[in-house]
Amino acid sequence: TYSYTVKAVNNDIASEESNSIEATTLVGAVITYGTIPVFYQEVNSSESKALTINGSYLTDKITLSLSSEEYFTLDKEEIDITGGNVNITYQPSTVGEHEVNLTLNSLNATEVTVKITGTAIPVPVLATAATDIDNTSFTANWEANDNATDYLLTVKQGETIVIEDKSSEGAN
Repeated sequence: TYSYTVKAVNNDIASEESNSIEATTLVGAVITYGTIPVFYQEVNSSESKALTINGSYLTDKITLSLSSEEYFTLDKEEIDITGGNVNITYQPSTVGEHEVNLTLNSLNATEVTVKITGTAIPVPVLATAATDIDNTSFTANWEANDNATDYLLTVKQGETIVIEDKSSEGAN
């Protein structure tokens, strides 16, 4: 809310102030959103999470678009002027960190950009029976994993770690 007064001026000589008037400006069109989902899952799997989007004083629908659809997709491209939920699906095909920008837009509203992130982890390995067992050693074995570049082998005796070693070998 604002207030204003006016003075008449002639050759730098001013009148007294006028009466005071109050003016309340209209609230502008606004798009807001709830908690941004974060994705953390195995590569070559799929997970969907909802993002709540709200609209205030909008006169047209809210449009939604992604900067890329390589790892993320949306279940809709627009929602009602009051808002709603959009389901974001993360389906990574490669191990690593991925991000995408979700753009929210509506007529006469400031465009909003939301960063969505996901981390794709390798599928767990399956350890198989040890071989070449003797009194002081054995060969650890596991199935190779197409998404792994290395393996971290942890050998324990009871609860004590006796070996922790990174290996680029698959299968043993």
